Amino acid sequence: ARGRDADLVFLSGDPLASASAVQRVMVDGVFVFERKASDVQTYRAIRDTSGKGKDLLAIKNARILTVTQGVIPEGLIFTENGKISYVGRGRPIPPQAKVIDGTGLTVVPGFIDLDSHLGFHLDRTEGAPRGGRTAGTPASLTVPPSMLVRTDDPAFRAAAASGVTGILLAPDSSGVCSVVKL
Repeated sequence: ARGRDADLVFLSGDPLASASAVQRVMVDGVFVFERKASDVQTYRAIRDTSGKGKDLLAIKNARILTVTQGVIPEGLIFTENGKISYVGRGRPIPPQAKVIDGTGLTVVPGFIDLDSHLGFHLDRTEGAPRGGRTAGTPASLTVPPSMLVRTDDPAFRAAAASGVTGILLAPDSSGVCSVVKL
C-alpha cells in the first residue's frame, strides 16, 4: 500500500508453489539480492552505496499480490525514497523513472521470519546460557539481541535470497527481542 516500506519479493510464480524461485529481493526500495541468469546458485548484492537518495522506480507488468487490493494482474508499483508511492494499474510512468519489466513475475510484500535466531554466534565463553534450542541461541536476554548478532553472517544473504526481508530475533525462552531488516 502507498506509504509502506518498499520491502518486496519478486518470484517466478505463486509464493507457496514448490516450483517458484525468488528472483529479486528489495528492502527499503533498494534491491539487495538478484538471481543471476548465468548461475542460479549465485546471488549478488546490488545496493546503491553512493549515499544519494533513491530514484523513482517503476515495476510494471508483474502479477502483484497485495494485502489491501487483492491480486493485480499486469500491475504497476512505484517506489520513491524506499517507500511505495503507488500500487495499481494503468497509470503513466514518469519519464525519469527507472523501469523494471516484471512480466512473468509475481511480486509480494516481503516475508518476515518471526522468532528467528539468525546470526546468533554465542558460545559458552561469551556467556550464552545452556539449554538453547539452537546452537548459540541464548535462553534469555536482557540486552537487545541485535547487539549479539554478526551481520556478516552468510546466513543473512541466504535468508534474503529466500525472500525474507525482516527478522524478529528472539531468545529461546524470555527477554528482549529485536526486529532487523535484512
